Amino acid sequence: LRSLRLWHDDKSYYERGDGDRTQGFLYLADGGWLARPSVELLTPPFTVDKHMRLVHEQLVHVRSGMLLAAALKRQFVMPRMLCLYDKWWAEHNGTIPVAVMDQPIQDCPMDHLLNLQYLDKHQQWLPRQHTFVDHDDMPTEVKASRVNV
Repeated sequence: LRSLRLWHDDKSYYERGDGDRTQGFLYLADGGWLARPSVELLTPPFTVDKHMRLVHEQLVHVRSGMLLAAALKRQFVMPRMLCLYDKWWAEHNGTIPVAVMDQPIQDCPMDHLLNLQYLDKHQQWLPRQHTFVDHDDMPTEVKASRVNV
């Protein structure tokens, strides 16, 4: 809901970060997209193996970004990511039945890729969603604190 700008947090959500992340935010340049994955991974037929390879390829960069953000005392902002399969706890062919969703899934939700319940207990590691820096509720002075890498 945050990514769709339908959820509005209080001002503290947009402040410089939680815990020791007081220097601002770290956000990837190029509109937040990671380097594009290989064409082979994005060509049907889509399989669980392709999905896992695609996600792993991107998570390598996310882990590096999270560690860099920690070293710079900044809160990490997730990049825009792709995934092939929707997260659903029943057998399916990549998308939830009757859901209108194309594969690959653009702007894959964070909970499809990370264990947010675990990270919620460790707020300094919980990244902000990719729409964070462009959200209407983001204060101008906080937008100015971001660093693009």
